Amino acid sequence: MPDNDSNIFQRFMGKRVRDVYGRYIGFVIGLSTDPFGELRAVGVDSGERGLVEFPGACVRQDGDSLLLLPVWRVDADKFRRETLLINNRSTAVEDLLKEGEITQEEYQEFLKVYQGYRTKLDDVKKVIDEKLKKRNQELDRETKDLKRMATNVKVQFKSAEIEAETFRASLQYVAVMKERIDKERADIAATASMLAAPTPTASQMVEESVEHPAIPMESPQSEELAPVQAVQVDGSVPTEAGWLARFLKGRQ
Repeated sequence: MPDNDSNIFQRFMGKRVRDVYGRYIGFVIGLSTDPFGELRAVGVDSGERGLVEFPGACVRQDGDSLLLLPVWRVDADKFRRETLLINNRSTAVEDLLKEGEITQEEYQEFLKVYQGYRTKLDDVKKVIDEKLKKRNQELDRETKDLKRMATNVKVQFKSAEIEAETFRASLQYVAVMKERIDKERADIAATASMLAAPTPTASQMVEESVEHPAIPMESPQSEELAPVQAVQVDGSVPTEAGWLARFLKGRQ
């Protein structure tokens, strides 16, 4: 961040922090920077979890707020960059050998060093794969909990325990949470595919970027959920609301 320490603390202290999927994580209670003003970590009051510190690499500035990237995503991006660098350097050394710029002995020395880095990166990849697997399992549990919650609300509404507006609001929140889960699950799947695919060289990446320009990452919407009165009850809204429309129609 370009601001000095004082400006950083003044701008973000006490403000809400969200992840890139729109979930509120907590409130900023402290920022750690190095002597040059670069962000090292963000301290967040996350309620029951207490103080949680997020590495600076996981933090993105979005206007006057901070966004948090998942650790698995940051780790995967770093792995990809480092793997690309090692592959490009290996190719460069091979070219220098063919061109007679270095000796076979020098080539073998470089090759040994790069092979050592590749071994370390293989271990890093295993750790990232495990993180992705664990996060997918957590999202599976959250999805089941949401589905059970939606079913309970439907039962309560059909048994006349809650009113239509309460029912509609509850399912609206459930739909928003499920959408966030689906987005993260899709990102995890894309990351897993990226890790499994061979790492392209720099020239191949340039060619791919020309043919398939990168799509910029969207920031989560800053608006809160719309009031329940504004929700239209028709077949075009989420499945749960469509179920409500059919149910109400049957009562008429």
